[in-house]
Amino acid sequence: MMDARPIDAPEILIIEDEPLIAMYIEDALARSGYRTAGPFETVESAVEAAYRFNGAGALVDLMLDGVDASVVTGILAKRNIPFVIMTGREETVSLSVGVGAPVLKKPFLAGDLLEKVRAVCAK
Repeated sequence: MMDARPIDAPEILIIEDEPLIAMYIEDALARSGYRTAGPFETVESAVEAAYRFNGAGALVDLMLDGVDASVVTGILAKRNIPFVIMTGREETVSLSVGVGAPVLKKPFLAGDLLEKVRAVCAK
């Protein structure tokens, strides 16, 4: 089946290692008119994607398969690509990069996800 979303629909990069969460995110974004890139599930693949991505914004899980993925937020910040941090961890204050980025606490509802995405893409 062909993607019915227009080619100029905003594209969101998804960095998430949990398949069910990634599918939930993709579905919520698709239903709201966004295109998606990813999901990227490892720090290595996420770093490569962050360097290549030229879309509207990103959703970044800070812990990918037990590895800190804050290097990805650093790349996105340097490239001026807005992002939302997704985390189930309590200690997001210690982040050196991305302090100004909105944080979406897991578990989250699709409406909360979309609100954060719209906010960062509007900047």
